[in-house]
Amino acid sequence: MGRSSATHPLVAALGSNLGDRLGHLCFGLRALAQAGIDLSVRSSVFETPAIGDTGRPAFLNLVASGSTDLPPATVLSIFKGVEKDAGRTLGPRNAPRPLDLDILFFHRWIIREDGLRVPHPRWKERTFVVQPLLEVLPDLRDPETGMLVGDIAERWPMEPAEIRLVLSPKDFEKECEE
Repeated sequence: MGRSSATHPLVAALGSNLGDRLGHLCFGLRALAQAGIDLSVRSSVFETPAIGDTGRPAFLNLVASGSTDLPPATVLSIFKGVEKDAGRTLGPRNAPRPLDLDILFFHRWIIREDGLRVPHPRWKERTFVVQPLLEVLPDLRDPETGMLVGDIAERWPMEPAEIRLVLSPKDFEKECEE
């Protein structure tokens, strides 16, 4: 699929819990930009424990928003390619990984295709998604429920309960430049 003339809002989650976690996040954002996916509005970087297995390394996570003129299936394919380029291998869900890229929202669309579900089906359950979303898009409405991110943060039970601010967006930018 090629590029279209329309530009669509896109919101993504990025995470890493193996190796140079911060470096993997920077790599991911640079690689996506080179592929035509602008994610220039970024949240702070947060650290959270891995879900379910306390023996696994903690994640660094952030949410980024921007736009692209690529169709959703192409964006997903690019995300998978960038994850692979960062060293991710296939494994069980929630397994440790150098880089995890998820499409949270694409325009205001609800997409239910094989391998592509937008909005991301578990975004409301994840502290490491909702907390950064509150920073960058507090007025975002879930296209499925119509609820604002802040309403969801107050009503939905989320995991993990622990979340720690690591870097502000400005400090993250400096780290990525070095």
